[in-house]
Amino acid sequence: MLLLAIALAGVGWLVYANRWRLGRHAVEIADPVVRKWAAREVARLSDGAYRLTASTIVVNEAARSVRIDTVIITTDLAVNGRRAVPLPAMTLRFRNCALRGIDITRLTAGSGLHVAAAGCDSVAIAAEVPRPTAVKPTDSDGGAFLSLRGDLDLPREIPFIRVDTVSFPQVALDVGITGRAGRRMAIGFDRLAVRLDSMHYDPRQKRQARRTLFSRDATVSLEGFEGSREAANRLALRHLSAGLANGTLRLDGFEYEPLPGPFADSLGFTALSVGSLALDEVDWRGFLTTGDIAVGRMTLDSVVVSVSPTGSATPRAEPVPMVRPLRPPLAVTLRTIGRAVRLDTLALSNVTLVQPELSSSFRTTTTLDTMLVANVAFSDDPALWNGPHPIGRVTVDAKGVLRRNTSGERLALRSLVVDLPAHSARAADLKIGPEGTDADFLRRTRWRKDRVTLAADSVTITGADWNSYLLRDAYRIRRAAVTGFAFDIFSDKGKPSRGRRESHVTPQQSVQATGLDVTIDTITLAGRMTYRERKAEASRPGAIVWDGLRATMLNFSTDPARQTDSTPTRLVADSRLMGRGAFHVDIRMPLLAPDFRMTFSGRLGAMPATAFAPFLSGATKVSFSAGQIESIAFNARVQGGVARGTIVPRWHGLIVEVPGVARKGLLSGVRRTLAKIAANEFMLNGDNTTGGSKPPENGVIYQRWTPQRTLPQFLWFSLRDGLLPILEK
Repeated sequence: MLLLAIALAGVGWLVYANRWRLGRHAVEIADPVVRKWAAREVARLSDGAYRLTASTIVVNEAARSVRIDTVIITTDLAVNGRRAVPLPAMTLRFRNCALRGIDITRLTAGSGLHVAAAGCDSVAIAAEVPRPTAVKPTDSDGGAFLSLRGDLDLPREIPFIRVDTVSFPQVALDVGITGRAGRRMAIGFDRLAVRLDSMHYDPRQKRQARRTLFSRDATVSLEGFEGSREAANRLALRHLSAGLANGTLRLDGFEYEPLPGPFADSLGFTALSVGSLALDEVDWRGFLTTGDIAVGRMTLDSVVVSVSPTGSATPRAEPVPMVRPLRPPLAVTLRTIGRAVRLDTLALSNVTLVQPELSSSFRTTTTLDTMLVANVAFSDDPALWNGPHPIGRVTVDAKGVLRRNTSGERLALRSLVVDLPAHSARAADLKIGPEGTDADFLRRTRWRKDRVTLAADSVTITGADWNSYLLRDAYRIRRAAVTGFAFDIFSDKGKPSRGRRESHVTPQQSVQATGLDVTIDTITLAGRMTYRERKAEASRPGAIVWDGLRATMLNFSTDPARQTDSTPTRLVADSRLMGRGAFHVDIRMPLLAPDFRMTFSGRLGAMPATAFAPFLSGATKVSFSAGQIESIAFNARVQGGVARGTIVPRWHGLIVEVPGVARKGLLSGVRRTLAKIAANEFMLNGDNTTGGSKPPENGVIYQRWTPQRTLPQFLWFSLRDGLLPILEK
């Protein structure tokens, strides 16, 4: 703009002085005078940092046009380096430039220089925007791309300049911008088109009233670009347009693949595809002068991101014993940008995130319908990252979140709201588990495998330390409350078992292998839990239900300072078993222990034995036809994977009926025992209570964990094997 305004003023002066009647001798006299004046203006307005050279001015009187073959601006690096705020070091080359449709009548009348069209056939810009200094730049000492340092010294005969259209159809751009942290960002295109509408420069106009580039609008457009730039394996787009004066940018059909290396690792993704992007209220002045990014609203639609693979190319020989970081904290990625960023509103729709595993074909895909992010603001200033809101007072509102992987597991959320200033989050309508129905799950699995699903009406998090996540990739939460909780396990015995090939890890191994640094002081659950089992020949499964479940988990943490044998994770739960018997359980487990260890205790209150009929008759064809359970209490300690303890059962009046017997399943031992009792192979101990004909008996818990068992199976077998010897007496 500096160059164009000076060129227009110089040419206007030349035209005015000669009223188009320029013979060859007159041009030879006036032309060097104009070019020397233009060079002086460039030097004056940049304090000598920039130098201008131009070829001879050619006037076409018949066409009312003026042409200049070549104009070049270069930077005096020595002079520029002595400035308090250095200007961008640049080289500008303008080829075959012309001014057409000069209004000689207005010019003669002193009504300013009015030009219908101005431009150059080609423009090449190579520039380096230096790292910002401690001195804050102003219009008087910075921003040479967008403003004049001072008012242009227009000839008295030309009070102002007005151009209807300024057009540069072929612009080659190569700009490097260094942020405050010293990191450089490169922007480069080969075929940009730039257009300015209604350019108007009047030195009498107040500086704050002047538009960007002195124009009503300034647009940049690029069509069908395909190629590669620095640190990019592929860069392509269908259409790009930017309005510098009105602060907009539109982009369609964008695809980007960074080259592998530290820069790509800092980005955290391997490919990015954007259907459409719209930016509004963009501060182009700040971006082009300091590299800072300020946007009022960003709208993205049809976005696909392939993030960096997780895992290791070679499997580990041994389980990792302690928590380990899996990725750099979010703060590292954001600070890699190296400049100030402000984004008032980000609106996303139709987004897909693909995360592959490095060592296998397994991958996870996350989609969301819409997401609205507000009040993002951050920079690489250490003082801000040590403050209460390092990325701004951010809020997030997402709808229709769906996460699925290649094994058929899925996580769905109807909505998610995150409020960083309030340290809270809330998710609604959560569903986790295999896709499809029970039948769909069975069709996908070759071997016997339990179908586990979890659902919740809402999950509310309060007291979240979001800064610990941003700065250290650590999760610190004071309280998480789950309401409408529904946990369902479906076990079908029609599939063959994998036997010893089936392997499960201990709770300690499972938690430590995640690599997460997490601490949740309190988790509360309200809902129900169901276990369903169907034998091979049954038409439907039987179900055992824990209704009215109220559970509290305390000190769920992978912090070695908090998670010890003396301060373990604790789960306390109360429910109504089969809707009848009060059931209480207390589990304590040190999650960072080197082996499988825990304690568990509990008590089942009084309930009729016939309450188990909906489960036993459907799952086992064995059931109690009469009897009362008075109570069953248990207490055990697990050390080195071996459970040792006692079980104290009390019941009376038990009677068994057995229409048929199945031999497989979680309750297989109970089935066989009750079947043999009904077949008179054993005596049923129908009364094991105080005040009976004989003293009641207690059982011994002794159970060794094996990798073929899950934690619920291990707990059940521990109790079952302690009960059966008493039942068989």
